[in-house]
This record gives sequence, C-alpha cells and structure tokens, in this order.
Amino acid sequence: MSDPGAINGPSATDSNDRWTVFSVVAGSAVALLVLLTGPIIVGAYVTTLGLSERLAGLMFSLEMLGFTFGALAMFAALSAKRRHVVTVALAIMVGGNVLSMLTEVTVLLAACRFFTGIGAGILMTMTVLVIGLMRNPDSVYGLWTIGQLALGATGLIAFPPIIETLGLPAVFAILAILSALLFSTTRFYSLFPHPLASRPHKTVLEQGYGWAGSASQAFSSTTRARPGCGYTWNALAFPGNCSQR
Repeated sequence: MSDPGAINGPSATDSNDRWTVFSVVAGSAVALLVLLTGPIIVGAYVTTLGLSERLAGLMFSLEMLGFTFGALAMFAALSAKRRHVVTVALAIMVGGNVLSMLTEVTVLLAACRFFTGIGAGILMTMTVLVIGLMRNPDSVYGLWTIGQLALGATGLIAFPPIIETLGLPAVFAILAILSALLFSTTRFYSLFPHPLASRPHKTVLEQGYGWAGSASQAFSSTTRARPGCGYTWNALAFPGNCSQR
C-alpha cells in the first residue's frame, strides 16, 4: 500500500491504501455505534427523559429510519465525489449530535436523531462501496466488522456509567466528537465518483440477477441478520430486567 505522504491529488488516492482501509473501518464503527449500543440508548430515553418504553422505542426507530433513508440516498449520489459525500455525511452527524446534546424537547430530539441517522446511513453505505473497490474486499470487510464490534463493545461498557454520571447529553457529545475526528480521514477517500456511476443501467442489470434479484438478496440478508441483532439485544436486556426485580 502506498505512503499517505505521497498522496498529492485525487488521482493518487488509492482505494487499497492502508489509510483508506483505516478510514472505512473507523467510519463504519462510528456510524453504527448508536445501533450497536441500542439497548443502552433506549434505556436512557426511559430513565433520563421519562419516556415510556413504547415512545423510547419509537424514537430509536426514527433514527434507524433516518439511517435507512441515508443509505438509499447514497445510491442516488453515486455520481458525486466520494470525498465530498463523506464530508457531508460527517457534517450531518456532528450537527445532529450537537443539537441532540443541546435540546430538551422530546419532539426536537426525535427530529435531531432522525437527521443524525441520515448522515450515519450515508457514511456506512459509502464505506461498503469503497470496500468493494479494494484489492482484497473480504479481508477488509473482516476488519470492518471487527472495528464495529470493538467500538460497540466499548460503548456498551462505557455508556451506562457516563449516562448515570453526566446524563444522556454526554453520550451525544462523545458521538459528535468521534464524528468530528473522522474529518481527518476524508482526504483518504477519492475525489472521483464511484465507478458504477459511469456504467449504463443495462450493463448493470445484465450482471448478476438484475434489480429484482438484488432486491431479493438484500431482503434475504436483512431478514437473516436483523433477528440476530434482536436476539443479542434481548440477551442484554434480561440481566438488566433481572437486576431490577
């Protein structure tokens, strides 16, 4: 992999550069941190904001809805320069988390979390698209997953005492800081659009299963992966429920 000091222009930004690998691993971990610490965040909505469990779940669902919209928007932005897309996504995440930290109105907080989710969805999807351009995408995807799990585990350990001591705004402040730190990685994303943007739709459809097959595979993957996340959340919730009895 090339030396980051040799990067002098957009044409020199190599998708296989070790700093680009680090950028996508760190970016995806921060983008998915709220999702991976979902039980802690939802619990904090109940204990610190006084929301019912239903409303707390709804607020978290709104953030995931924003995440979904961000991911879908990324496919409409394939012709945009990757570095600029990442910069916009990080700006949304920083702004959303800062506003979440400052607001005390539940409706406004829900809007801020939805807004933040859009940025996180864009960033996460961009990291996946960049990994697909790399020389060894399978290996990098493994690192991508490890980074998410490592930061998620750290959040599950660190967030409860932080919320108990400093309150939920402290968590939003941490998320804003982590997102802001990622601005230093934007220069390791190419200034060129994704290669798929220059392919005719007919050529893309002729490869693999086409749009219908791709949608089917995406639905199948989601229905297999999301229950696993749900089971993990239930396992995390049971000890907390037991300790309250």
